[in-house]
Amino acid sequence: MASKLGPARPVTGFDRNAESHASSPHFFELYKSMNDEPQSRLPANALQAQQWIADLRIELDRQDILFRDPPEEPTSCCGRGCNGCVWEAYFHAVAYWCEQVRGLVRTPWRTP
Repeated sequence: MASKLGPARPVTGFDRNAESHASSPHFFELYKSMNDEPQSRLPANALQAQQWIADLRIELDRQDILFRDPPEEPTSCCGRGCNGCVWEAYFHAVAYWCEQVRGLVRTPWRTP
């Protein structure tokens, strides 16, 4: 059973420029294509999963947010198209990780 972790806190305590991130063109460009469809969408293949992870890692770094590592690609696939293939589980895990990260990068961090 996988545990659900809460959101990570920013490395620096909070991001002083959080409000400016939402207004930057880069922010909206990055998420425009990723959010046209529901967030429960799964990557179609390993390459797309890698691209989603890479794009979101860039945004995490840009906003100085520390978050757990994304799921690792499976190494035990037999290639026979099994029902419940390890790749299916991986794509679901990637989609969940991406959904959590998207929620983090959209939330401006503020001190109380």
